[in-house]
Amino acid sequence: MNSIVRGVLSAAMLMILSVFSNVTFAYQAEAQLAETNQTSLPHQSIASEGTVTVGGNKIPYLAETGLMNLNTRDVQEPVISLFYVAYFKKIQQGDRIRPITFIYNGGPGSASVWLHMAALGPKRVALIPPQTNQLTSMPLKDNAFSLLDVSDLVFIDAPGTGYSRFISNAGSAEERAQQKADSTKSVYSIRGDAGAFTQFIVQFLTTYQRWDAPKYLLGESYGTTRTIALTQELKKREIDVNGIILLSAFLNFNITNNDAGNNPGIDQSYFLTLPSYAATAWYYHRLAAGFQSLPDLLQQVETFANGPYAQALIQGNALKKADRLQIARQLSQFTAIPADVWLRANLRLSADAFAKRLLQDRGQVVSKFDTRYSNPEIDFLNAPEDYDPLQNTLAPSLVAQFHRYLQSSLRWQSDEDYYASNDAFWYWNLNSERGVGRFNLLPDLAQVMKMNPAMRVLVVGGIYDLSTPWYVARYDMMHLPVPDSLMKNISYSAGETGHLPYADEAGLKKLHADISAFIGNTGS
Repeated sequence: MNSIVRGVLSAAMLMILSVFSNVTFAYQAEAQLAETNQTSLPHQSIASEGTVTVGGNKIPYLAETGLMNLNTRDVQEPVISLFYVAYFKKIQQGDRIRPITFIYNGGPGSASVWLHMAALGPKRVALIPPQTNQLTSMPLKDNAFSLLDVSDLVFIDAPGTGYSRFISNAGSAEERAQQKADSTKSVYSIRGDAGAFTQFIVQFLTTYQRWDAPKYLLGESYGTTRTIALTQELKKREIDVNGIILLSAFLNFNITNNDAGNNPGIDQSYFLTLPSYAATAWYYHRLAAGFQSLPDLLQQVETFANGPYAQALIQGNALKKADRLQIARQLSQFTAIPADVWLRANLRLSADAFAKRLLQDRGQVVSKFDTRYSNPEIDFLNAPEDYDPLQNTLAPSLVAQFHRYLQSSLRWQSDEDYYASNDAFWYWNLNSERGVGRFNLLPDLAQVMKMNPAMRVLVVGGIYDLSTPWYVARYDMMHLPVPDSLMKNISYSAGETGHLPYADEAGLKKLHADISAFIGNTGS
């Protein structure tokens, strides 16, 4: 997770494997588990096993925790040691080939610990609910909503996050530092990042004999940006994926709310974010009593946002003063932000400004990742860019339990620091490949869908997310340059959640049901 925008490989390897590759690996891994010397694999790894019950069914599984070295044969390429945790359901001879899902968070600069330990893995840290003050770690427990019931899982930490590192075998410290710096610069970009993950997947499929498995990619936030670029890179290597799952999608930087001030005339983000402003104001009981329910409110706000509000923004400075005042008053009714503030903002209020102003009378700021979370404001005049109530509330408990789980269950010991996040975002190349400006990967997604018309897409979002608003994601999908026949391959899952649609148990239960159905319906 970590801020909106953070993230990471390139080479090719092909191997013809038997139809029973799943079974072969299961037997190999069980044999390996009995050995103390783990040198049989071409990388560092350690095996463990466990069970989890999902939907009333007990699932025995094998876990592989390891570091996979990338680009070791070409000194001109970045050299990276990538950390991962993979889970494989134990299977019997004759079982069908299991799907495999590669999972990562975003940032760029976020490790996969969020999706691993709070959502999809066999163990889960129950996250602290909204509006709860709690310092002690939440307990680690079996995850009754793990995705392991429908797919094997591979959680990947991007280079520079988790235990993943840029490495060098150069002779001097100065040379090593320079090589690592060069590797970082090469990877910290949309295509460099996707190239790194591509090489990992190619090596993983070969090492664990999973070339013939149905393949899925699941990313969150910037991880959805990575997914589109990664799908393209895999296609170049003749690897098709069966489906992609986009959590809190971030595919088009040009209509990001907080960057809109740098793009005068690009007004979509303002009317597309308005429903989330209204939902947040409703959640905190800041609206007049006329709105009976959240669905009723959202229906009215959508009608206003797509109609009068959008038309007013299109007129720009030509909008008449009386009409401007009328729009500002309506915006105030929907958001609880005074009309004079909307007027001073020229009817265009950023997510940062909204998050700071909504509960200002209480001395509180709401999270842009999930507006149901709020904390005391640190600075009443300026909001620190790296401060968000959600991350500051949830991350410490999650990381603490993950360290315990690594040692006690996965048997992984390391003297290194585990970086749940880093500052990669500030160094990331987010520029478009098509000219001036930031990225827009909608043409890339359209191209992949046309080249692989069987691939399906699941878009997941939450109404309380201001960092990657749900209505922006839906708008993006509605503007994909693809025929109607391919639009049918896209399905949607929206809920009363935020950037982490699994932050509470109700959201996690819905997420599991929707992804399980998606993988089950996509087939092999």
